[in-house]
Amino acid sequence: MSKQLILHNRLFFLNLMSFFGGFVFYAPVSLLVRTRCGVTEAQFFLLEAILSVSIFFFEVPCGLLSDRLGYKNTLIAGSCFLFAARLLMFCSDRFWLFAVEAVAEGIASALFSGTFSAYLYEVEPQDFAENLSKNDNCSNLGFILSSLGFFVLYAYGGIDSLLFFTMLFSFAALICSFFLKPVGAKPCRLRRKQAAVPVHLSLAAPDIVLVFLLGCVSVAFLLVNFFYVSLLIKVGIPEKYMTAFILVYSAIQLSVPRIVHRLRRWQPLLSLRLFLVVAFFLAFSLPLLSGFGIILPMLLFPTVLSVLGVYLEQYQNRRIDALSRGENRAEFLSVYSMVSRLTEILFLLGSSALSRLTTDLVFFLLGALFLISVFACALLPKQESDQ
Repeated sequence: MSKQLILHNRLFFLNLMSFFGGFVFYAPVSLLVRTRCGVTEAQFFLLEAILSVSIFFFEVPCGLLSDRLGYKNTLIAGSCFLFAARLLMFCSDRFWLFAVEAVAEGIASALFSGTFSAYLYEVEPQDFAENLSKNDNCSNLGFILSSLGFFVLYAYGGIDSLLFFTMLFSFAALICSFFLKPVGAKPCRLRRKQAAVPVHLSLAAPDIVLVFLLGCVSVAFLLVNFFYVSLLIKVGIPEKYMTAFILVYSAIQLSVPRIVHRLRRWQPLLSLRLFLVVAFFLAFSLPLLSGFGIILPMLLFPTVLSVLGVYLEQYQNRRIDALSRGENRAEFLSVYSMVSRLTEILFLLGSSALSRLTTDLVFFLLGALFLISVFACALLPKQESDQ
């Protein structure tokens, strides 16, 4: 059996799991799902805070657990928690049940964080970037199809049908997780001595730069979510077309594996620098362009951010190899993710101050961050596969 066919078989159920997990039919009316049960808007944002805090606090413990239980077992556990969260969402009719659902979803996200990336890297390190982008595509495709299916389900079955089918697809993802091939973890009895070695990020320049780059990409995605509506209104496009706009740029994001494949002969660090430069120009162009000329950069920007995310995950894994800490891969990846999530939390806490700035100034500042990132990349050492 050829190497490509073996690799396809090992990743088939992981990709199928991501595809089913991407179906969230109720996403366009997530606020209405709660408010119809008496949850106020203030309580809705409190639920979002509970979700973020749950992910933040469970992230590293779940990464540690993943390295000891094995990646397959951790993905099964994450799928169980996600299905439990979807079931709770379907049954909830009061605030405290929605709060329990938020914690369950947070634990699921924490279990997935780092483990997906570690699983893909252990299966095939050399093709990691391409395989990760394909896995992300499966999730994006599920999201696109569920967004299209929303209109039909909502018209004929209302919110309950949206919640039921989301739960059904989550159960399908759970079933897929049982068919994953075991990779990654050694038996716990062989790891007792290794467990005494603490996992922490050093203050070395590569770690600082890597965390800074992860924070920039995280903040950029948040700005896309927060300010794209304002940019559309600025050029005269009504707010009601935002959902269609999201579907279009999500469809463009499906090109990420093709982009990564085209650049597979390039040094990963060179590819990372190239897309940081592109992100800088796109971020700066958004406040400078007027009329419908702004549409193309807006559509391309999320795809560029997705490509950056792929290369940053690749660099994280190779950084872990350089530190000879592969036995703690999921835990290290969770630490990187937790620090990046802290950046998001600080950003959200400062969003009230940010809202007083003009949209143009916000994207100028984002462009400045990406420009700093381009020069900061000079502090990232080449890795063995880059030589």
